This record gives sequence, C-alpha cells and structure tokens, in this order.
Amino acid sequence: MNIFKIQPFQGKDTSGEYTLIALSIRFNGSVTVEPTSGGMFQVDYYTDRKVIREANRDIITKETIQTQLMNMGFEAAQAEPQAEAMMTTAILHLVGGTSKEERYATLSGIVSGFGMELLPIEEQDGVLEQVVNNAAPAVTPMQEV
Repeated sequence: MNIFKIQPFQGKDTSGEYTLIALSIRFNGSVTVEPTSGGMFQVDYYTDRKVIREANRDIITKETIQTQLMNMGFEAAQAEPQAEAMMTTAILHLVGGTSKEERYATLSGIVSGFGMELLPIEEQDGVLEQVVNNAAPAVTPMQEV
C-alpha cells in the first residue's frame, strides 16, 4: 500500500525509452522532538511493466534539494533555507501526514516540480494491478507430478 500512481511519464536514456507509471517513497531518518530536515527519501519509480526502474532511483536530502535550487539559479544564501523548509515540510506531511489527502496534496506539489503529475486521489489505492500470467505454473521439487 505504498505506491502512488502518476500520469504516464515518458523518458529516454542510453538503455532506451521507458514509461514511468508510479512511484514509492521510503524515508530513512529519526523521529525528533522538534521538526527537522534531517533524513533521506528514496524514491523508486515503476515502469509500465510494473517493475522498479533502478536507473531512475532518486535519493533526496536537504543537500540534494539545495544543489538543485542552486542549479536553477538560486544563490546559496537563498537555497539553503528554502531546501531546509522543503525537506521539513516533506517529512512533516509525507511521513507524519495523518490523512491520505494530506500526503496526496504534499506529494502532488513535490512531483509537479519534476514535471510529473499524480493520478487523481480516487485512483490512489496504494497498489499496482499485477500483470496476469496465464502460463502453467512451474513444478517445484516439493510438488508431485
């Protein structure tokens, strides 16, 4: 129940073309008394084949946000507090969000900055439909033939 569906997102790299259809987010950090920007988000993207595309994995920290902001033309003095605020907000509302609506709204704002869009909240059930496999099951050594 940890998958957010996105509008299909086309990409191309040295391995070829791909279509991303969903993402999942893991948080590695500490629960602290006061709000913090410490920690790391790992974002995995799922292709239209319903598998994680490891080449697109993102690791997001306050520092990576700050670097991205500076690459967009922000001065370091502006980028640092902005990155701090963005990471703190993400932690508070994605990790600490008490409702599906709160997490959805927060993530919608984040992914829009990367040119992506979440599918409507009504379609967010946390899972990807599995590809139907009509092949005969494999026989294992523990099964009788």
